[in-house]
Amino acid sequence: MPVIEYKLHAVDSGQALQAPHWVIDGGNWYNPADKTLVGWTPAEGDRAYYVPDTVTTLTKAELNTRMLAIHAITKYQKRTAVERDSNGDPIIPENYSDTFEDMTEAEVTTMSNDWYDTFVGGK
Repeated sequence: MPVIEYKLHAVDSGQALQAPHWVIDGGNWYNPADKTLVGWTPAEGDRAYYVPDTVTTLTKAELNTRMLAIHAITKYQKRTAVERDSNGDPIIPENYSDTFEDMTEAEVTTMSNDWYDTFVGGK
């Protein structure tokens, strides 16, 4: 299953946007710089419909490069360890954003590889 980079299509005379109908499980890893998203579509031999030639297919290395470029501008974040009270319930800080921290480049690469392997291997 090819992992693809695509843009949304205008519908309702441009009043709304939606994923193209040939995108399966799209909406992943939005890039605000060029307004693209990532999803997948069946390989050409496995589908009976047209996908434009302008759609970019991403290898694992290309997805990593894309993810790290996004991360360089807008950091991906992960939830930090949350303190718990004596009952084991989470103690939520006053400022909820304090429960997140920036991911490292290695963590982004691992996240990208895991996602790619799940989509390519599991579809």
